[in-house]
Amino acid sequence: GSREHGAAKPAASIFHAACDRLGVPPAHVLHVGDHVDMDVVGAMQAGLRGCWINRVEHTWNHPSLQPDLQFDTLTGLADWLDADASVPHA
Repeated sequence: GSREHGAAKPAASIFHAACDRLGVPPAHVLHVGDHVDMDVVGAMQAGLRGCWINRVEHTWNHPSLQPDLQFDTLTGLADWLDADASVPHA
């Protein structure tokens, strides 16, 4: 978490520390969150993929960046993951 790390979102270093802990490069990590700036933009500027959970129909206000994925609930994301997992990848 941010307390142990000494920095908070949206600092790139906290996202990179999470990737290091996972042992996965940032481009292979999908960060899911509901706050545009703290979660999605912060993650994407750190080189991760960003998934926005837009629960209350906010407007995306970053014309230069678009979330990789967007859902209105975590259930929508879970359904997408289930559907995608069932498709064989080449």
